[in-house]
Amino acid sequence: MDRSSKIKTYKDEMKVTYENFPLWSSLYLKEFMPHFSSLYNFCRTVDNYGDLHPDIGTEKLDAIENEIDNWSKGSFSQESEFYALTETIEQYELPITEFKKLISANRQDLHQRRYSTFQDLLKYCRLSANPVGRLVLIILGYNLTKLNEYSDKICTGLQIANFLQDVKRDSQLGRIYIPLEDMKKFSVSEKQILQSRCSDGYRNLIQFEVERCWEMFNKGIPLIQNLKGTQQIPIALFIKSGRKILNQIKKVEFDTLNHRPTISKTVKTTLVIKTIIDYLFKEQLLQIKQYDT
Repeated sequence: MDRSSKIKTYKDEMKVTYENFPLWSSLYLKEFMPHFSSLYNFCRTVDNYGDLHPDIGTEKLDAIENEIDNWSKGSFSQESEFYALTETIEQYELPITEFKKLISANRQDLHQRRYSTFQDLLKYCRLSANPVGRLVLIILGYNLTKLNEYSDKICTGLQIANFLQDVKRDSQLGRIYIPLEDMKKFSVSEKQILQSRCSDGYRNLIQFEVERCWEMFNKGIPLIQNLKGTQQIPIALFIKSGRKILNQIKKVEFDTLNHRPTISKTVKTTLVIKTIIDYLFKEQLLQIKQYDT
């Protein structure tokens, strides 16, 4: 499969993904689309391997990590399914360490089913989510510590919003990403989550997590003002989409054990249109906003 065919495949995968966050639009970031598409393919692939049986997942992740080690030595195989990505790595001098973090996160998914504290969960997000944002910033032309910090807040917020949205799905895989210390605080047991039994305590727990996640998005907003031109649009969209998911969780009264909050195609389209209009006519694309309880 040649590069153009692979890029088309990656774009097709992006369109059919089950996640609700609007992805990169070729309308305003056309020159970057091939690079984002190949990066996306890598992330989806390793993420899928993290959901396999531990023995099979480990074998597949080992194979990818061996390939990554070869990349660090300047060895790239044209037969690799990630060959398009290796061209992006060379062009933008992307750090191999960020890709290895993504591998580590999915190794963790194969074996770790619980997180004792919120800090433990944040450590996981530093491996599973934050590397993606940092790689995207480098492709866009930025590699500043402060901007990475803003990006980390957004990426971690999106990861946690996804966890809150997918509590039932993750529990069916035997995983609970809600910190055990928080569950204890609200008198929610692991058994209750595994059996999808909602309670007032569970609703209060999810509301607590939603409010904390919302604040992460607020702390990431300054990233937008530091980006050039249309580069601001996708970042604003990610934050708006994350906020929308959190609002959808509120609409189901925080019962994510029996309801999976989603964003319809119509809402996604509306978000894109409104964001572009705001970009064209407003001085500030997105503002810090307090969570409305």
